[in-house]
Amino acid sequence: MDPEGLVFETPSDYITWQLSFYYFTTAPGLLTGASLAYDSVALGLPFLPGGGGYAQGASKICLLTAPKMAKHHIFPQRFKPFFNSKGIDIDKFTVSIPQNTAHLKGVHGNGLNNMPGKWNERWENFIKSNPNATPQDIYQFGGKLMDEYGLSGLPIQSYK
Repeated sequence: MDPEGLVFETPSDYITWQLSFYYFTTAPGLLTGASLAYDSVALGLPFLPGGGGYAQGASKICLLTAPKMAKHHIFPQRFKPFFNSKGIDIDKFTVSIPQNTAHLKGVHGNGLNNMPGKWNERWENFIKSNPNATPQDIYQFGGKLMDEYGLSGLPIQSYK
């Protein structure tokens, strides 16, 4: 039917060219540029198999590293005097979360994915609305936030 294998090779070349283009535009460099150039030539020459995009994808999988973790205070440091006045040592209540865009936008920023953002703002509003909150009220609000931000399953640990 297709002795040259073009029915499979041409779509495959197009897919690998798209991958190469994506990798080059998101991380321009010698290797990603060479892959894009090779796959561009392979797209035009039916006898030359593409593969730079696939190789780039495979290298990304092989080179995954564990994210840098940061200890996040459940009770924000900027409100430490308030928490201290309630007998709560904020440094005894942290969770480790990735120190990346998700942490910055998802917890402290305007939100990302399942994290609604504005953690400190939520605490500020709670403190203003509940100046006479008991430690139990504070722990319950902290637990509620941890649930909302998907942090409840993480172990609570000391900052130091």
